[in-house]
Amino acid sequence: LKVEGDLQYFVVYIDLLDLVSEINQEVGVVYNE
Repeated sequence: LKVEGDLQYFVVYIDLLDLVSEINQEVGVVYNE
């Protein structure tokens, strides 16, 4: 159960990283224009 919980947390963490990188790209485009 502990490992399964950690794995679920890890997947959520990866999703957050993807979201942050997308936001950074959008913000970068706005600043570059």
